[in-house]
Amino acid sequence: PVGTPEMNDMYFPFANFNAHAADGSTSTVSDTFEVDVIATEGFFFTSVILITQGDYNITGTPGENSVEATGVLTTTSTVGTPFVGANTYTFLDDQPTDGNVFWEGSTWVDVPWMSFPPDEQVTELHVTVDQDVITICGPGGTADMTAYFEIVGISFVPEPASLLLLTVGGLVLLRRR
Repeated sequence: PVGTPEMNDMYFPFANFNAHAADGSTSTVSDTFEVDVIATEGFFFTSVILITQGDYNITGTPGENSVEATGVLTTTSTVGTPFVGANTYTFLDDQPTDGNVFWEGSTWVDVPWMSFPPDEQVTELHVTVDQDVITICGPGGTADMTAYFEIVGISFVPEPASLLLLTVGGLVLLRRR
């Protein structure tokens, strides 16, 4: 249907993004990546979604060992109406696991495109993701956490002028029937 948001996903695999703590230690691994995204001609952005996935393993006394992943997604318009949006996610567990367990964290930023003038829609974005993986371990236990990759999904819709042309074309087709 006309005006239905489309989604383009970008995958960013991590290399050696693993925090390991043992016998009373703490480990923190941090990463930041930035990317500039330009909408296809005739389209503008409506939202950005972040999904981070990995696995973790906790041994030892319940409550003395933990894993935590946090992420901050920030989007800044570089063309169109000035806009900055940010949102966070946190994943936390402190219970022993039976082997590796899958984890996922996600967040999103909506671009308030309906409130922008038609000729000032956001067509270029600067996207920044700050990620931390933290493991904390009490005496005699272990805590491991790995982040494998992040998916950044971008939603966009046709610009109003393109949308108008598509609508008029659809009406002409309907009239011909």
